[in-house]
Amino acid sequence: MFEKSWRIRSRCMSEEDTGFLARKFNVPEYIIDILSKRGVCSEEDIESFLNPQLNMLTDPMMLKDMEEAVERILHSSDIGEKVTIYGDYDADGITSTSILYHFLTCFLDIDVDFYIPDRLSEGYGMSVEAIDYISSRGTSLIITVDCGIRNHEEIEYAKSKGIDVVVTDHHQCGETIPDCVACVNPTRPDCPFPHKDLAGVGVTFKLMSALGYAIGLDEEVYEYLPIVAIGTIGDAVPLTGENRIYVKNGLEMVERGVWIGLTKLIELSNGKNGVNLTATYIAFNVVPKINAAGRMGEASRAVYLLLTDDEDVAGGYAMELVSENARRQELEAKTLQEALLPENLKSKDEDSVVIAVGKNWHHGVIGIVAARLMERFNKPAIVLAYEEDSDFLVRGSARSVEGFNLYKGLSTAEDLLIKFGGHEMAAGLTMDVANIPKVIEILNEYAVKEAEVSFRIPYLEIDGVVGHEDLTLENARLLKIIEPYGQGNEVPVLCATNLRVASCSKIGNDKHLRINFQTENGNVVQGVAFSKGPFCSIISSLECVSVAFRMEVNSYNNTESLSLIVEDIHDCGLNIENPTEKRYNNDYCMSNSFTLTRRDMLLFYKVLRKFYKDGFRFYDLYNIRRILQSEGFNWYKLRKALDVFIELDLVRRDTKEIYTLNLDAEKVELDTSHLYKALNGER
Repeated sequence: MFEKSWRIRSRCMSEEDTGFLARKFNVPEYIIDILSKRGVCSEEDIESFLNPQLNMLTDPMMLKDMEEAVERILHSSDIGEKVTIYGDYDADGITSTSILYHFLTCFLDIDVDFYIPDRLSEGYGMSVEAIDYISSRGTSLIITVDCGIRNHEEIEYAKSKGIDVVVTDHHQCGETIPDCVACVNPTRPDCPFPHKDLAGVGVTFKLMSALGYAIGLDEEVYEYLPIVAIGTIGDAVPLTGENRIYVKNGLEMVERGVWIGLTKLIELSNGKNGVNLTATYIAFNVVPKINAAGRMGEASRAVYLLLTDDEDVAGGYAMELVSENARRQELEAKTLQEALLPENLKSKDEDSVVIAVGKNWHHGVIGIVAARLMERFNKPAIVLAYEEDSDFLVRGSARSVEGFNLYKGLSTAEDLLIKFGGHEMAAGLTMDVANIPKVIEILNEYAVKEAEVSFRIPYLEIDGVVGHEDLTLENARLLKIIEPYGQGNEVPVLCATNLRVASCSKIGNDKHLRINFQTENGNVVQGVAFSKGPFCSIISSLECVSVAFRMEVNSYNNTESLSLIVEDIHDCGLNIENPTEKRYNNDYCMSNSFTLTRRDMLLFYKVLRKFYKDGFRFYDLYNIRRILQSEGFNWYKLRKALDVFIELDLVRRDTKEIYTLNLDAEKVELDTSHLYKALNGER
């Protein structure tokens, strides 16, 4: 809290058009405003977004090679050959494997089995060893799901063993397409299919839809949508376009309980007793348990869970996944704690990346730990574990922040890496531990030269500014029309200015805050700030604030009320009507409250020289803020100005709480501070 700047999405539709569409669709204007900022502007687009129907799905035959894939699979049914589905060990791969296996056995009577590689010993994708095993079982056709697009050599090897391969995948293609019977992938450069962001399970569903049409099935294929929805949510693809149709309709169908294993897993995830099965709930409570099967052992257990129609068997597998997920959480917490130890952190505070290295870390949780470090430090994180029986070889995962292209960054250090792969936001790599210092140096250079300025400054994206009159239970209910939320359609973050802090108290073992805000007409609105307990005294001392929040409906004892889930608070107005010039791009503007001027820095430094020449503690910032409040200083400016002085060595941080003024420092230019320039939108 008080650490992030707020980037407010600029209006992209006139007030007149916004008002007209709001009246037409009977929703508040700010909902139309939010949709327009997300590219949903025309009446047709708004209608399809608010009411995504199954008849809006695109013809699966638009996917390149779909006709060849259908013909080859139908031929396998005709001749009675053995078919193997080659899947992946994450939620996307597991759901893809499950629905295709069920469809081929139930509707085409194909002799089919499946193969999912072991995450720890085999890794992602096809392998020669796996193909040998599959061949030994008499398979003559492999259908890949959620993998295969880059397995050129393995597919050639399969062909040499007399095995045909049909690839269905959604990952980015290489320079060439594998030479196989059919390669169905919407990201193919020559594929005219308009929805390029399908998950692997979405591509699999398209294959099943095409097969279903060929054999005269119609709505039977839609029964798989609950599983398609889970896999789509699990792979964190944008929940727009066709993906939105899958998830919106699939979640509504979950309630029917057709898929017994999924129903049991949801029940054990506390999804009973009236819990609203939103995409967010599935992402945080169901998907991790499916992923745990592959992270902690055999992914096939999750497939068996989804396929069984026996309640007792389903209950057993569901309990096993719940237990495995709990074990995963323990390992994750332990590994994160160890990753933060000074002896395991190989990077310094001033580095553009954070790198942690350890021994005996479980590879099933390393990616999650990298994500946690990325969130904690707001910069790319790499977590590496020593390989067994090696004192120098380390392997791990990396996660990035917006503005730092991880794949491009690692490419600049390619000569120092044994192996790496990935994309802008995530990667996997293997390297010699001795090369870590040089890799950090190269990534630092990349960050300065190539990465976007915005990645250095934590920011909160604001979808819209609302008035006090908009803070109502009815509007919170209406916001649900934008669900399902996920990548590309995030939960709207709104802000309101000039709210008065009526009260602030700690709850939940002092970890969280309950904050009551008073509007200009005297109404009191309740807010909750999770994991912000330490800020209680600061917030209690504030009077008029701007609040960034998610608006939710709170249900308790069969009574509904409005609740603001507080994302951030700033002790200032935002001057929304007269912001600074637009920063970063034309889609956003920033308030002056989140920039620092030379005058600001001079005023702060004068106060330090006058009152704190001998040093100061963190709590002295309260008094400094009071002194500078009339000059437009807020907590955000104060904290960032202090960070700039530390970067320039004008202030030294002796401990977490104690600072000293460097009275021997030579004159420095503010523009030599990367942070100062970044705060003002410069490189």
